[in-house]
Amino acid sequence: MDEAAKLAFGRRLEKAIKQSEYTAPTLAEKIGRTKPAVYKWQKGQAVPGLDAVLDICRVLKIRLEWLAMGSGSMKSSEPLSEAELDLLNVFRDMPHTAQDSAAAMLKIGRTLYFGGDVDRREAFQDSVTVHEESPDYSTE
Repeated sequence: MDEAAKLAFGRRLEKAIKQSEYTAPTLAEKIGRTKPAVYKWQKGQAVPGLDAVLDICRVLKIRLEWLAMGSGSMKSSEPLSEAELDLLNVFRDMPHTAQDSAAAMLKIGRTLYFGGDVDRREAFQDSVTVHEESPDYSTE
């Protein structure tokens, strides 16, 4: 990640912390990270891994897309659905390398599927068909 992107991420994180009930040290404690790590993220000296970013979003109740890329509004106007929470839990249970691959695939899919300024949530919900039996792709 280039320096400008790190600084932009840090500014967004700092804004989110200031608008929350947390301080950098209390956020660090809540997400199980060190205070120096959170300070580095705020200053744009480093960027957290995906697990930490997801934890930050959950604790501060902010949107991942806003924190990671500066897209849209900071706060979500609606809570996560059960399906979204299930997907998030599956993602969190994956090894970090699998999370990185899944995140990359989702970014590519989002770009290919949604394209421009379409209301993504509405377009996605309108296009999804839930099947009674889903194939099992596990390797267990």
